[in-house]
Parts: sequence; C-alpha cells; structure tokens
Amino acid sequence: MRSKFLMSITSLFILGGCMVNPTNKSIQSFQTPTPTTRLQITYIRDEQEQNFSGFYTIDITCMTQDKACFGEPKLLFQSLKMPNNEQNKPKGLLTDYSWSPDGNKIALISGRDILVGNMLTQEWINITNNPDSIDEHNPKWSRDGKSIYYISCLRDSSSTCMPKLLRLDLSGKEQSHLLSSMNTIISNGYDVSPDGRRIVFTISGPLAISDLLYLANSDGTDSHQMTTKDVSENAPSFSPDEQKIAFVRSTILYDVNSKEESDIIVKDLISGEERNLTENLDSMAFSPAFSPSGDWVVFESFDSDLNVNIFLASVKQEVIIQVTHGNNEANPAWRSFSE
Repeated sequence: MRSKFLMSITSLFILGGCMVNPTNKSIQSFQTPTPTTRLQITYIRDEQEQNFSGFYTIDITCMTQDKACFGEPKLLFQSLKMPNNEQNKPKGLLTDYSWSPDGNKIALISGRDILVGNMLTQEWINITNNPDSIDEHNPKWSRDGKSIYYISCLRDSSSTCMPKLLRLDLSGKEQSHLLSSMNTIISNGYDVSPDGRRIVFTISGPLAISDLLYLANSDGTDSHQMTTKDVSENAPSFSPDEQKIAFVRSTILYDVNSKEESDIIVKDLISGEERNLTENLDSMAFSPAFSPSGDWVVFESFDSDLNVNIFLASVKQEVIIQVTHGNNEANPAWRSFSE
C-alpha cells in the first residue's frame, strides 16, 4: 500500500497594477497591463435550515504537478431563501452548475429551470422557463461558449419521465437531441468532449444501485461500454486534451456487512491504462473534474461523520491536497477568467 501524501494549504496574495509615464507630458497615454488570468476552485455551501446556498470561490495562487497554494474562501453570491416565487434569480438549495469558457458567466439549475448569471453585472436570465412538468439537470457549457448541454425530463401523470440529453444553441435558442440514435437513459452523469464529438455517460446497470460507463459519438453511434468490472461507475469528466476520463468507481454492496468504497479513477482512452487517484484516501470520493491544465482533478469527499470537503488529486504524482476544512463544502468546479 502506497503512503498517502496530504499537503497543508498555504495562502498567498497577488497584487497588481499599471505603470504611467509622468515625465513625458506630450504622451497622453499609459501602459496597459497584461491581462492576468485567475484560476479558482468554486463550490457550494448549503444552509439547510434556512433553505438557501452560498456560492464560494478560492483563488489558486500557485500550481505545479505536485503543489498548489490557495487564497481564502470568498462568497461570490447567495441564492434566495425558500419559499420564493422568483423565476429569474437562483433560489433554494443549489446543485448543478457550469462555468462559461471565459469564466464570466455561470449556468445553474434553479426551480427546475436553467439560469445564466453574469458575474460582472450580477444579472440573471432564465433561458428555459419551462412548465413545472419539465425538470432540467446537469447544465454544461460547450467549449466555444455558444451552447449549453443539459438533461431534460418531461414527467407524465405518474411523475415518471424519460431523460433526454439536449444541446441549446444560445444565439437562436434551438434545441438538438444528442445520442438520438440510442434507446437509452442517462442515469448518473455525462460529459461532452471539448470538440463536441463524443459523449461519455452512464446508464443503469443490472442492479438498481449500479451504473455502467459508456462512450459514444454525439449522435449515439459507435457506442461501447468503457469497463466491465463488477462495480458501479458514474460522474465522468473529460480531460482538456480529450485523451483521459475521470470518473467515480464504487463497490456494489451485495453483502450488507461489506465495506462501501468510492474512488476517483482516471482512464487513458488511448492506452486503456487506469490509475486510482484516491486509493489511499480513507474517505469516499465523488464529483471529479479535470483542471484546465489536465494535471489535477478536483473532487468532494465524505468522511465518517458525513462531513463534505473539497480535495485535489494530482494526475501524475501521488499527491492529495485538502482544499476546504468545513463540514458542508460540495459541488466543486474550476473557474478560469481574465481581469
């Protein structure tokens, strides 16, 4: 058993500015500073008793393949407390969300609809505004920023539904049905490759508690199961170079006395090799997402007391870093933007 590396968190602060030329009065201009790219980890902290969520960010101030430094958590915005009839602002407890490629906008699920918020102006738009019979989940922004993928589920009179994976063109508000040639139901997560050509997704396995991981073209052709192990696999995430997939692998409990395990696996799509990033982590891991560089995976983990916190795992090194130290920090994601 390899030893686990757990690194402490260091806070760093970066100051910036611009230079002017006061000596030459004939030059009525100043030197424009080079835009600075900021990288953040974002997460949600639910206030269960008051029925609303706080949305937090943490600046990453240094990062190599085996080291990361962080600033202090900062509140970006809060959802409205429930009950609330507001349709065009986030309300209640938040879960699914995705950042635009430029990091200035966020798409999230609120009241069964998809809202898009501008973080520069704090303005929100309900881009679906569907009737109560339609539920929407798992919005994901396309790499070019022109579309949003999401799961749509039309409930019948018995409140059952058949989820469909859709792509919404933001300019013309046109919808396209993905995986349309397949007669299947996405059960627990999906991701679209950065070029938009392939989709990794899960379908229900032979047991109610199991998920099977599949890869297919966006129209559903060339579909094949990724793994054949006697486990449940879900929550897949493509690497930026599209050559790897991170996902959750959980044991299927045939015996109530057996130990439940849940790990983050990275699979190389070219070589087929797999690496368990959380093999030496004592708690259960969920919700993986690759960093923009592809060198790290962020995830959430539950300890024995059901406290949830955010962690980082290096893809190439045996390094795990705990990012948050609260008891209800979940739904991690990466945000990159210029300022």
